[in-house]
Amino acid sequence: MKILYFFVFFILNIKFVYGQTYNSIKSFSAQRKIIENVYTLTQDNNGYIWIATDNGVLKFNGNTFVKFDLNSGLPSNDIFNIYIDTKNRVWLSGYFSGLYYVQNNIVYKIKKSNEIKGLVRFFENKDTLFINPLYKLKTYYLSKNNLTLKRKNSLFEYVNGNRIKLQYDKEDVIIRENNSKKSKLSKVQVVNFLMKNSFAYYDTQSSNYNPFYRFIPNKFKVYNNQNYFIIDPSLDSNYNFKIISRIDDKFLILLNNQNKVLVYYNGIFNKKITDYINSLPINLKDINKLFIDKKFNVWVISENLELTFIPENYRDILNFNFNFKIKKVTSSSDAFYLLSENKIFIYNIKKKSIIDTVKFNYEIKDIKIIKKRLFYFYNNGEVYYSDLNNLKKKFKFELKGLKTLLYFKEDYYCIIGRGLFSLKKGKIFSNENSIRFNDFFSFNDGFVLSNEEELIYYNLLKKQTLKKNIKFINSIVKINDYNLIVASNEGKIQILDKDLKIKSNFFINENIIKLFYNKKNNKILVYTYGGLYVFNLNSHNKIVLDKILTIENGLIEGKIVDLILIDDITYLFTNKGFSKVEKSFYNDEIYDDAKIDILNINSKIKDKLVNNFILDRNDNDLNINLSIKSFNNLKKYKIFYKINDTNWVLLKNNELTFNNLMPNLYKLELKISNNNINTPIDYKSIIFKVKPYFWETFLFKILIIFLLIISTFFISFYFVNLNRKKNKLKLKLTNLEMKSLRAQMNPHFIFNSINNLQSYIFLKDELSVNNYILKFSNLLRATLENVNNDFSTLKDEVLYLNKCIEFESLKRNILIEFIVINKIDLDNILIPNMILQPIIENSIVHGFKNNNNFFIKLQINTDENYLFIEIIDNGIGLLIENEKSNKKSYGISIIKERLIIMSKIDSLDYKYEIDNLLDENKNIKGTKVLLKLPLMKKNNKY
Repeated sequence: MKILYFFVFFILNIKFVYGQTYNSIKSFSAQRKIIENVYTLTQDNNGYIWIATDNGVLKFNGNTFVKFDLNSGLPSNDIFNIYIDTKNRVWLSGYFSGLYYVQNNIVYKIKKSNEIKGLVRFFENKDTLFINPLYKLKTYYLSKNNLTLKRKNSLFEYVNGNRIKLQYDKEDVIIRENNSKKSKLSKVQVVNFLMKNSFAYYDTQSSNYNPFYRFIPNKFKVYNNQNYFIIDPSLDSNYNFKIISRIDDKFLILLNNQNKVLVYYNGIFNKKITDYINSLPINLKDINKLFIDKKFNVWVISENLELTFIPENYRDILNFNFNFKIKKVTSSSDAFYLLSENKIFIYNIKKKSIIDTVKFNYEIKDIKIIKKRLFYFYNNGEVYYSDLNNLKKKFKFELKGLKTLLYFKEDYYCIIGRGLFSLKKGKIFSNENSIRFNDFFSFNDGFVLSNEEELIYYNLLKKQTLKKNIKFINSIVKINDYNLIVASNEGKIQILDKDLKIKSNFFINENIIKLFYNKKNNKILVYTYGGLYVFNLNSHNKIVLDKILTIENGLIEGKIVDLILIDDITYLFTNKGFSKVEKSFYNDEIYDDAKIDILNINSKIKDKLVNNFILDRNDNDLNINLSIKSFNNLKKYKIFYKINDTNWVLLKNNELTFNNLMPNLYKLELKISNNNINTPIDYKSIIFKVKPYFWETFLFKILIIFLLIISTFFISFYFVNLNRKKNKLKLKLTNLEMKSLRAQMNPHFIFNSINNLQSYIFLKDELSVNNYILKFSNLLRATLENVNNDFSTLKDEVLYLNKCIEFESLKRNILIEFIVINKIDLDNILIPNMILQPIIENSIVHGFKNNNNFFIKLQINTDENYLFIEIIDNGIGLLIENEKSNKKSYGISIIKERLIIMSKIDSLDYKYEIDNLLDENKNIKGTKVLLKLPLMKKNNKY
């Protein structure tokens, strides 16, 4: 009767459990647009999975598929077999003509290979690849350094290190030749295992030719390329086998008619792997092909050609689904108490089934187990409890309106509104100036309480409080007596010391629901809407992200409810059920195998990063599709990038685009991290250049600058030369004007001189008259000689001035003083002709009208480049002179103009300056003229 009751109870409650699922096991049948009918798959030397389908070949890096089809250069989309050689070339077999392979993501065809038609079989020995067409009794090979196809009439195989020559006789029987002994092996086709054709074996005892599925119950050898696999029939009473895998000539995996798998490794039966394959949650009867990759993940192709991926750690996460919605959950050491509306379902952890159901008349808001009591929190604020061993009997809790409850130091404590209450002591603490509390937990000698604005620590013994402004706290856990962890629904995780000072923090872009700290493995578990985040807590209390469990890699779907840890096993609850996460999931020995995978650059498929490529100036956009090569999907990797000397930037999707890049040399750096950008798992860089237009090149700029300089030089030279010619003409005209002036002065000078001579004759004696006539004639002769010269020596100019002064001294009392400061060779220095005479004459005529004591001082000095001449007189000065005479000195104007023109022509400094001389009372006492002329000598004019 008890058995019948149990059976009825089991039938009534089994409906509450849908079943167990491993969500980490992926079926690719849903991706029909990418993966069609799958024939076979294999793994290359770099860890990529290659999948042969009826819609092309797929290359899979654990996250992204790259497809090769007719558009990529394949002869057909129907690819039945794939072979990877030691050079990592992917050889393709199908019903087409020619021999094709894929290398560096480019499809190649062997020259002159069209005679190979249909399916082929590959094997390799000592860098030589052998090819056997299935329907042609010939052998082809490709040598190490020559990709030209060559034909052999015989096939060489290697067995146990010995070379065995295989030939086909006229009856299509394989002949084995070894040590000059010939023996027939089989009258069958020798083909690839994965093509579902039978191999034959040769039984040494009966000398019979038997197909593989009809061998006699003795030990025998299955011929497999370069090895003999030893099959022991005693392992199974039935001898009908199907070969479902041959991997790297090491694994031979068989399926018998009882749907059990036998795994042979290097010809020896392997029980451990056999048991593992047989324990997989798959239908073994439905297996067409089975493949074990290098990370011990299992790939299964079903009879209807669908592909399933079973990760090596698939058992770490097991999901349990229910047909009722879970609202709240609490747990004891052996059971979960699941609240659903007004019912509580009791789930036994060991039995993996619901063992009891408790129904309530009113809706319950929350449940919680404390001290082997189950507390019920009703919506009206009342709280009841029951002993776990008798849930039918309920007791009313004395306090009402409490939000949560805990047991601490032999007493029950709770928060009600803004206060902390004790069952025995009543009100303990109140925070009237703040909003009501939403959570609390015990910490050392008191409690840590939180609301949406702040965190408060209340010490029961000292009755003291500490406050910390932290907003939106929804989970607090204790690390030890000195530190605690606080999480907010903003995604911020902080570690605080006992004085509530922040020691470290970490931010995730998720709403945090529940926080848990596991002391045994020093890990922080954070349950969010995005999944379970697992953090390592190092010795410096720094939080480092380790891995993330999401729906994509096995987590159960649904609205998050709670996180519970029992015996190091994590239970993640949603409203649809729970995920059981084994402690092996947190194993830190799971290595980081992630690599940056460049899918294409500007729509061109790349197998690896290509450096030193060039973009044209009119095609200067760069688009890179990235992926992460990793089959360890428990880690959450991020890609960071930077170009040249910029800062690292998080790549938000798998596409990196730079538009309108300017001509330059660029270095694009990429790295992968699963926690922060300072600890990269993989790093790669791309160096490329944007080619400028010719007019943007440095050479063009130099050429333009050079042309501008040359043009400027010639233009300047032209205008300078033109200006110089103009100035020379102008100077010539000025000199002509000077000569004309001198010519005009001479008649006037002669007329005045003759009139003075007349007065001299009447007033002076004969000797004075003769002296006057002599000086007049000398001056006239000197004037006539100088008037046609452009330059004269300083000596000649001084002599001419002496003659002028001597002649003028006959009419006035004039004293002139010549001072030469440096030892100057006056006969070797040239000055513009008649440049001093107009100045002296202007000084005599205009400066000494009413002065009988005429004094003129002429001072000559030089430096390395210039000649300085000062002419000082004691005349009436410039202002008085201008007031008394409105006449302009035409000779002085010509001198000024001559000097200006000569400065322009010679590009030298010619200067004429005139100013008054003042005494101590600032009265005018004379005039000073300064001439600055370039120092010119007879042997070198400048």
